[in-house]
Amino acid sequence: MKFLCLDFINSRWYITHKPFSDPLDDCTWLAQFCNKWDLPELIPSMRGFEKLITFREFMFQTLMKMCVGRIVGSQEIHELNQILLQGTPKKVLVEQDGHYILKTQQQSDDIAWIMYQIVLSFSVLITEYPLQYLKKCGNPECDWIFYDDSKSHTRKWCDNRCASLMKVRRYRASKKRQEQ
Repeated sequence: MKFLCLDFINSRWYITHKPFSDPLDDCTWLAQFCNKWDLPELIPSMRGFEKLITFREFMFQTLMKMCVGRIVGSQEIHELNQILLQGTPKKVLVEQDGHYILKTQQQSDDIAWIMYQIVLSFSVLITEYPLQYLKKCGNPECDWIFYDDSKSHTRKWCDNRCASLMKVRRYRASKKRQEQ
């Protein structure tokens, strides 16, 4: 199960892993991300990059609280609601091919719209899905947050790479203990 908010938040992982740079600073990555999630393509200014990075960290901290305590504080709720208010879309009537359709238009700049869409995704995640399946990867070197949609809901790692890495570490540690 894919969520825009998790994809955005987990982009911070690349800062400490290959390619060791923040993807929010990379226009190519940002364009691919926006295309993947059907968002307006961004070419943010330096201030725009900083705003997205600050927002991502806020969302990460908020989701970490959700993973641990299943509660979002009132301050976080207030900030999330402010973002939702800034990005609220409007419906307009448009003539198209001889008939009329209702079309959704954004009322804010592209960064505010993207933040709105991410908070909207987060809101759907915490209101429509069981929170106990929102988890942080069991690999201590990985900060990925994922939604465990496995049949048994016992997944501990974000993907097979982390699972394999942790199994190899456990195996080596047990071998080392046996040799001592």
